Amino acid sequence: MRVIKGIILFCFSMVAVSACFEAPEFSDAPKIAFKDIKFKEVGTASDYDSLILYLDFKDGNGDLGLSPIYEPDFEEPYNSEFYFLANGTKTDGTGDTIPVIATVVGDYTILNYGSNPLPGKIVTSKTRLLPTYGYLPAYDPTSCVNYSFLSEVLVPLSSVDATYNIRDTIVLDGKSYAMLQEALLYRPNLNHYNIEIKFWQLNVATGEYTDEFDWFAEYCITYNGRFATSLNPVPTYTNRPIEGTLRYAMPNTSFLAVFGSTSLQVSARIRDRALNVSNTVYTEVFDLERIRQ
Repeated sequence: MRVIKGIILFCFSMVAVSACFEAPEFSDAPKIAFKDIKFKEVGTASDYDSLILYLDFKDGNGDLGLSPIYEPDFEEPYNSEFYFLANGTKTDGTGDTIPVIATVVGDYTILNYGSNPLPGKIVTSKTRLLPTYGYLPAYDPTSCVNYSFLSEVLVPLSSVDATYNIRDTIVLDGKSYAMLQEALLYRPNLNHYNIEIKFWQLNVATGEYTDEFDWFAEYCITYNGRFATSLNPVPTYTNRPIEGTLRYAMPNTSFLAVFGSTSLQVSARIRDRALNVSNTVYTEVFDLERIRQ
């Protein structure tokens, strides 16, 4: 997860949107079309190369873009992830879990519980050992898929007891939090992003590009990210149609090492501030050498 946040912030600086403000009739849900994809090799193996995707877009009311610096754009429904509480029993008799909103505040991710104590215990990898929670995924210390092991996650101190390993405590805005030395069950929030990216490889049996290369499962990074139409401290959006071209750069030091001359396809879709999702578009089939700038 630490790597993911760094990647997303880097993507912000690489995004550019151009738009012309005529008055055509567009749907309030965004619509996109694939325009181009390029590969830019920067230099040595330690430098970030970039896979650059170009999408044409149309949106009927102009509510595109999530700011990288405006704090409300990191609150619900744009929060970064969800953690879970062990609480209650499901209809099948197994233990239930309640999602808790996690909000990024400065360098920390804080569980948003309001003014009351959390109604249940934070779900960790040890919760699976309880009689009714054996269905939870097993903890794999090499994987980021189900559990997060970050000290930057702050849990209300009032909701922590002696069964947890406490790394440290901190007081923010008069409230006490614990940094747990535990693997916490979590789920990324797709609404935190306004562009979703997937990589596809050839399925030899079918001859189609349907085998997903999952960056998150393999390397704990994601190319889902954010684009912003304005980098002002407080973004403004005009309620009128917009259209233009989105340039979205995806940095990595290992594209060539991972893919070499392998043929690929990339799919993308975007989301507006009202959480309307666009159509999904696919690039042409390509290899990195053929689209190298």
